[in-house]
Amino acid sequence: MIVIADIDHLKELELPLEELERAKKMTHQASRERYLAGRYLLRGSLAEYLKIRPCDIPIALGTTGKPFLPQEEIHFSISHTERVVAGVFSKQPVGIDLEQERKLDFPALARRFFSPEEVSFVEASESSTDFFRLWCAREAAIKGDGRGLGQLLAETRVSVPWDTSREYLSVHVQGQKWSVFPWMLRGGAHGAAAFLVRPRVIHWCDLGELLL
Repeated sequence: MIVIADIDHLKELELPLEELERAKKMTHQASRERYLAGRYLLRGSLAEYLKIRPCDIPIALGTTGKPFLPQEEIHFSISHTERVVAGVFSKQPVGIDLEQERKLDFPALARRFFSPEEVSFVEASESSTDFFRLWCAREAAIKGDGRGLGQLLAETRVSVPWDTSREYLSVHVQGQKWSVFPWMLRGGAHGAAAFLVRPRVIHWCDLGELLL
C-alpha cells in the first residue's frame, strides 16, 4: 500500500519520547515539520494494521540505520519533499522516494551519479521529467535495499530507455532487480516506489487529493 498526504493535513498523534526529543533538537522549522509528518504517517498507518496505539509500535533500527519492525512481517519506507509525505508498506522489501521538480544542471548531475547508459539517455532526452524519474527510481530502490547511498549509488542501474507501455521500471542494485513504480503529483513532485517482489495490485490512500 502507498499512502500520500499533505503535511498540513496530517492528524497529530502521540509519539514516543525519543522521537519528540529528536524533533525538538531540529532548529530548522521545515525539517522539523517534515520529520514529524513522517512519524505521524508511519505510526498512524502501522497502528491501523497492527491494531495498537501509534506510540507503542516498536520501531527499531538495523545495523545500516534502516528502520524495521521486530517480529512483524511488514516492510515500510517513508519519504517527503516540500509539503508532501509518502509511505509504502508491504510484506516484501520496499523503498520510496519523493523529489520536487526544480531547476538543476541535469547533465552534470547525471554524469556524476548515473551510469553511462543513463547519462546518454538524459542527454538525448533533455527532459527534466525523465531526469527526476531516474533519480527517484534509483533512490527508491537503494532505500529498499537499506545499505545506503554511499555504498550503492555507483552500483545502481536503471534500464533505459524504458518501455512507456509498462507501469514499472527495472532497477538493478548490485545485480538485484527491483521493480519501481513511478508517478507524479500535483505541483510537480515526482514519486517512485520500489518493490523487490512486484505486487499484483497497489492499494493507494491519498489523504490530500495530490495524485494527478
